[in-house]
Amino acid sequence: MSHDIYNSPASARVVVYEDDCATPLPSKFVSLTNDTTVVGFDEVKYSFFIDMNEASSSPIFTRDGPTSGSFSFCSDVITESSSGEGVSFSRTKYNVDVDFATFSFVVTTALDEVDEVDVQMVFTVTACECNATYHCTNTVHQQSSTAPILQICLFPGNANQVISNLDLDLTSSVSGFIYHPVSLGTNGYNTDELTFVSESNNALKITTRIVDNLFDGGNSLTVSGTAVFGSGNKQDESCDVNLVIEIEDDDEVAKSGCFEKLLGRVLRFF
Repeated sequence: MSHDIYNSPASARVVVYEDDCATPLPSKFVSLTNDTTVVGFDEVKYSFFIDMNEASSSPIFTRDGPTSGSFSFCSDVITESSSGEGVSFSRTKYNVDVDFATFSFVVTTALDEVDEVDVQMVFTVTACECNATYHCTNTVHQQSSTAPILQICLFPGNANQVISNLDLDLTSSVSGFIYHPVSLGTNGYNTDELTFVSESNNALKITTRIVDNLFDGGNSLTVSGTAVFGSGNKQDESCDVNLVIEIEDDDEVAKSGCFEKLLGRVLRFF
């Protein structure tokens, strides 16, 4: 059996009931053949073993002929985060037709009995200027002959949440000039030729340049955009990204340098 379940589960468990979806079904009758498996980002796979000998003597088995009969059972699939937090829930009811003459059975799903619920999770992301080891820093970036390097780290609020797409702007504080280093793509984010993105666990680090037009006499620029959580075509949870970066254009750097030279001369005079 396979279920598409969203919200990045770390593990899953399956519980089997009688057709009332409340009374536990003995494991010797219907049991899981192996451990439940979470595949990739959003799929849970599991399989059942049905003991035909137990089926014939079970009180939930109904005969409709000398060698045939049927029974129904229910399964709950619960996905969980790495901290044990419930992520989503799926309930399915199965009908099993048994033929003892050929020792075979056919399993069908009662589609009108399928119930899937995604537990609402809170999606958050923290943004900061950072260094090569993903630690937050605070730097005043000065304009120079080469565009200064800027590193922005994004940290999802939950260890099981993954940023799969991203849109990012750098905006100057005076002229409103916008530099667009990262944009949303069909199968993930796109970067320009000055930018690259690296990952550590589920954190992203965007390394780009503070291009010259962002130095327009102001003392800061704004980093803004959208971080999208999900996988494949399931990208419907997003968070805003907002961050202020301190900068200093070359005029301010030059003034500072002249002041230091003047102060040095005054000190030598005395």
